[in-house]
Amino acid sequence: MNSNNSNRSRAASARGFLARFTITPLAALGILAGTVPAARAADTPCTTTISSGTINGNLVVPAGDTCILAGTVTVTGNVQVGKGASLTVKPNPRQTVTIGGNVQAAHCQFVRLVPSSDGVISVEGNVHIQHCTAESGYDALPPDEAAIVRISGNFACDNNSAECVARGGTVSGNVRVDNNSNVGGSVAELLFIIVGGNVHVDNNSGSPFVGANTIGGNLQCAGNTPGVTDSFGGFPDVNKVTGKKQGQCVGL
Repeated sequence: MNSNNSNRSRAASARGFLARFTITPLAALGILAGTVPAARAADTPCTTTISSGTINGNLVVPAGDTCILAGTVTVTGNVQVGKGASLTVKPNPRQTVTIGGNVQAAHCQFVRLVPSSDGVISVEGNVHIQHCTAESGYDALPPDEAAIVRISGNFACDNNSAECVARGGTVSGNVRVDNNSNVGGSVAELLFIIVGGNVHVDNNSGSPFVGANTIGGNLQCAGNTPGVTDSFGGFPDVNKVTGKKQGQCVGL
């Protein structure tokens, strides 16, 4: 009798142990479902003018095409500009273009961020323009100086064969303008920018203009031919630098 009771007790304990570690079919499905990655939005090509709306994911300007963002437009991902392509971001007055990721261009024709009066351009990532053939960059200084450009990351313009410009606006990260050439003209203009980090202007063929900027880090210039100037319209525009002025920019 005691032996039977003991056997029944052990069997009950075993059933309880198994119950605690048994996964029902629904639970197993739930676990598997939780491991499936969410589908990524497909890239959206831009070959014309977009005046309004939200683009989920990346916006791509195919090689040789032209894209204009001209109204209240939001891109949740990156904007990528292909070979020989051009991008103009020019929100109308009192409208905003928001780019949630980066603006990236390689071997393009040009990239120009040029808001109209009271227009706003906000890039939440970086802007990187390289190996392009026509004037590129951004200009937040229209005649009435009411436009706004905000770049939350870095601004870089390098290895281009035309002028790079960064006029007005705010760059929260670093600014780098390197290895650009513009035969017979200015190779770069960095004017009235508020920069959170450092500014590097190196190895450009031409005389970069670097003036009237407010820089939270260092201002470093080297290897520019024939040199760097802060004189605009005959008047010097001294840079306010929290860190150090170094190299060719020591006196600017």
